[in-house]
Amino acid sequence: MAAGCGASHNPGVASIGKPPTTKAKTAPSHNVSGPFADALEFAHCMRSHGVGDFPDPQNPGGFSDLALARLDTTTSRYISANNTCQRQLPNDGQPTPSELQASVINGLKFARCMRAHGLKFPDPGMLGNQMTINFNDIGNWGSPQYQSAALACQTPAG
Repeated sequence: MAAGCGASHNPGVASIGKPPTTKAKTAPSHNVSGPFADALEFAHCMRSHGVGDFPDPQNPGGFSDLALARLDTTTSRYISANNTCQRQLPNDGQPTPSELQASVINGLKFARCMRAHGLKFPDPGMLGNQMTINFNDIGNWGSPQYQSAALACQTPAG
Protein backbone atom coordinates (compact mmCIF):
# COMPACT_ATOMS: atom_id res chain seq x y z
CA MET A 1 0.00 0.00 0.00
CA ALA A 2 2.84 2.29 0.66
CA ALA A 3 3.79 2.37 -2.93
CA GLY A 4 1.34 4.39 -5.00
CA CYS A 5 -1.92 4.18 -6.76
CA GLY A 6 -2.49 3.60 -10.43
CA ALA A 7 -5.69 4.25 -12.28
CA SER A 8 -8.56 2.08 -11.19
CA HIS A 9 -10.85 0.42 -13.70
CA ASN A 10 -13.55 0.04 -11.02
CA PRO A 11 -14.34 3.32 -9.26
CA GLY A 12 -14.50 1.52 -5.91
CA VAL A 13 -11.27 -0.39 -6.30
CA ALA A 14 -7.86 1.21 -5.98
CA SER A 15 -5.15 -0.46 -7.97
CA ILE A 16 -1.52 -0.29 -7.03
CA GLY A 17 0.29 -1.35 -10.13
CA LYS A 18 2.75 1.33 -11.11
CA PRO A 19 3.70 2.59 -7.69
CA PRO A 20 6.22 5.31 -7.20
CA THR A 21 8.59 3.79 -4.69
CA THR A 22 9.90 7.25 -3.85
CA LYS A 23 9.26 10.85 -5.26
CA ALA A 24 8.61 14.55 -4.04
CA LYS A 25 7.17 18.16 -3.95
CA THR A 26 10.15 20.29 -4.94
CA ALA A 27 12.66 19.86 -7.68
CA PRO A 28 15.44 17.56 -6.47
CA SER A 29 18.63 19.14 -5.23
CA HIS A 30 21.97 18.18 -6.68
CA ASN A 31 23.08 16.40 -3.51
CA VAL A 32 20.18 13.91 -3.55
CA SER A 33 20.58 10.70 -5.53
CA GLY A 34 19.12 7.26 -6.02
CA PRO A 35 15.51 6.23 -5.39
CA PHE A 36 14.77 9.29 -3.27
CA ALA A 37 15.91 11.62 -6.07
CA ASP A 38 13.76 9.65 -8.53
CA ALA A 39 10.82 10.03 -6.18
CA LEU A 40 11.39 13.76 -5.84
CA GLU A 41 11.48 14.14 -9.61
CA PHE A 42 8.31 12.07 -9.99
CA ALA A 43 6.41 14.14 -7.42
CA HIS A 44 7.62 17.39 -8.99
CA CYS A 45 6.55 16.08 -12.42
CA MET A 46 3.09 15.07 -11.12
CA ARG A 47 2.55 18.53 -9.62
CA SER A 48 3.82 20.29 -12.75
CA HIS A 49 1.32 18.25 -14.78
CA GLY A 50 -1.70 19.32 -12.75
CA VAL A 51 -1.77 17.07 -9.67
CA GLY A 52 -1.01 19.89 -7.24
CA ASP A 53 -1.62 17.85 -4.09
CA PHE A 54 0.81 15.05 -5.00
CA PRO A 55 2.98 14.55 -1.88
CA ASP A 56 6.73 14.61 -1.47
CA PRO A 57 8.33 11.33 -0.47
CA GLN A 58 9.85 10.70 2.92
CA ASN A 59 13.52 9.80 3.04
CA PRO A 60 13.74 6.97 3.86
CA GLY A 61 10.30 5.50 3.52
CA GLY A 62 8.85 6.61 0.21
CA PHE A 63 5.43 8.16 -0.04
CA SER A 64 2.98 8.47 2.83
CA ASP A 65 0.17 5.92 2.51
CA LEU A 66 -2.26 8.46 3.96
CA ALA A 67 -1.23 11.20 1.51
CA LEU A 68 -1.49 8.80 -1.44
CA ALA A 69 -4.89 7.54 -0.30
CA ARG A 70 -6.19 11.12 -0.46
CA LEU A 71 -5.41 11.41 -4.18
CA ASP A 72 -8.17 10.87 -6.71
CA THR A 73 -6.40 8.52 -9.11
CA THR A 74 -9.46 8.20 -11.36
CA THR A 75 -9.34 11.73 -12.80
CA SER A 76 -8.11 12.26 -16.34
CA ARG A 77 -5.61 14.81 -15.00
CA TYR A 78 -4.04 12.25 -12.61
CA ILE A 79 -3.98 9.49 -15.23
CA SER A 80 -2.38 11.77 -17.82
CA ALA A 81 0.24 13.08 -15.36
CA ASN A 82 1.02 9.55 -14.17
CA ASN A 83 1.48 8.33 -17.74
CA THR A 84 3.78 11.26 -18.49
CA CYS A 85 5.79 11.12 -15.27
CA GLN A 86 6.35 7.38 -14.94
CA ARG A 87 9.53 7.66 -17.00
CA GLN A 88 11.03 9.32 -13.89
CA LEU A 89 10.75 6.02 -12.03
CA PRO A 90 13.09 3.04 -12.22
CA ASN A 91 11.56 0.20 -14.26
CA ASP A 92 8.94 2.65 -15.59
CA GLY A 93 7.22 2.60 -12.22
CA GLN A 94 6.61 -1.13 -12.16
CA PRO A 95 7.36 -2.75 -8.80
CA THR A 96 10.00 -5.41 -8.51
CA PRO A 97 8.73 -8.71 -7.07
CA SER A 98 10.22 -7.80 -3.67
CA GLU A 99 8.63 -4.32 -3.77
CA LEU A 100 5.26 -5.84 -4.64
CA GLN A 101 5.59 -8.37 -1.82
CA ALA A 102 6.50 -5.57 0.62
CA SER A 103 3.49 -3.53 -0.56
CA VAL A 104 1.13 -6.45 0.01
CA ILE A 105 2.60 -7.10 3.47
CA ASN A 106 2.28 -3.39 4.37
CA GLY A 107 -1.26 -3.35 2.94
CA LEU A 108 -2.25 -6.32 5.11
CA LYS A 109 -0.73 -4.68 8.20
CA PHE A 110 -2.53 -1.43 7.43
CA ALA A 111 -5.90 -3.18 6.90
CA ARG A 112 -5.56 -5.17 10.14
CA CYS A 113 -4.60 -2.04 12.05
CA MET A 114 -7.59 -0.13 10.66
CA ARG A 115 -9.90 -2.96 11.75
CA ALA A 116 -8.22 -2.99 15.19
CA HIS A 117 -9.24 0.68 15.42
CA GLY A 118 -12.87 -0.30 14.88
CA LEU A 119 -13.16 0.49 11.18
CA LYS A 120 -14.37 -1.71 8.36
CA PHE A 121 -11.38 -2.05 6.04
CA PRO A 122 -10.70 -4.80 3.46
CA ASP A 123 -7.49 -6.74 2.98
CA PRO A 124 -5.72 -5.98 -0.29
CA GLY A 125 -6.03 -8.46 -3.13
CA MET A 126 -3.94 -9.23 -6.19
CA LEU A 127 -4.87 -8.89 -9.84
CA GLY A 128 -1.89 -9.95 -11.96
CA ASN A 129 1.02 -7.86 -10.75
CA GLN A 130 -1.22 -5.23 -9.21
CA MET A 131 -2.41 -4.95 -5.64
CA THR A 132 -6.08 -3.95 -5.40
CA ILE A 133 -8.21 -2.68 -2.54
CA ASN A 134 -12.00 -2.46 -2.66
CA PHE A 135 -12.94 0.86 -1.06
CA ASN A 136 -16.70 0.56 -1.67
CA ASP A 137 -17.61 -0.35 1.92
CA ILE A 138 -15.11 1.71 3.91
CA GLY A 139 -17.49 4.46 4.95
CA ASN A 140 -16.64 8.07 5.75
CA TRP A 141 -12.98 8.66 4.88
CA GLY A 142 -13.18 12.18 6.26
CA SER A 143 -14.41 11.19 9.71
CA PRO A 144 -12.14 11.97 12.66
CA GLN A 145 -12.12 8.25 13.58
CA TYR A 146 -10.93 7.25 10.10
CA GLN A 147 -8.31 10.00 9.90
CA SER A 148 -6.96 9.19 13.36
CA ALA A 149 -6.79 5.47 12.62
CA ALA A 150 -5.14 6.02 9.21
CA LEU A 151 -2.48 8.20 10.81
CA ALA A 152 -1.87 5.65 13.57
CA CYS A 153 -1.74 2.76 11.08
CA GLN A 154 0.49 4.37 8.48
CA THR A 155 3.48 2.15 7.74
CA PRO A 156 6.75 3.11 6.09
CA ALA A 157 7.20 2.11 2.46
CA GLY A 158 9.28 -0.78 1.28
